[in-house]
Amino acid sequence: MRREQIVEAAQAAFAEHGYAGASTKDIARRSGLTEGLLYHYYPSKAALLRAVVTRKSSFVGDALVTLDRSGARPVAAVILELGLGLSRQLRSEKALVGVLIGEAQTNLELYELHGAMTDEVVGRLAVRRRGAQREQPDDHSSGPPERSRARIVAGSHGVCRTRWR
Repeated sequence: MRREQIVEAAQAAFAEHGYAGASTKDIARRSGLTEGLLYHYYPSKAALLRAVVTRKSSFVGDALVTLDRSGARPVAAVILELGLGLSRQLRSEKALVGVLIGEAQTNLELYELHGAMTDEVVGRLAVRRRGAQREQPDDHSSGPPERSRARIVAGSHGVCRTRWR
């Protein structure tokens, strides 16, 4: 319960002030905690950000749940669901997403976090796709999953860097 309150407070602070402008003191105040107690739950502001973007009601959290529950569904259907989830998240959290993607262009820590999140989602998708290819060996896709993963990750980073610079 307390972690949820902290994450909600961090999300509000990041959306309002950006990552660089949000302080752990403000997040603690919004959570009703002292700054020292906040650090008991989350050792750094970066850890708070990771908690915000990976919680179940975020795109990364939703994507990981979608991938974990994809079962035997066709990979194309899973990708479509991921895309729709991203679209929903961009609409519902546009202030936070805009600030974080924008700041990722000048903040190495945020850029690396974006890369790690992308790698995690795309890596799980590649594993899912690899499993589907084993089941359907006649699949004439665009190459091995590792190559697709690399293209998606590179494209994600490129779009982020080009669009928001």
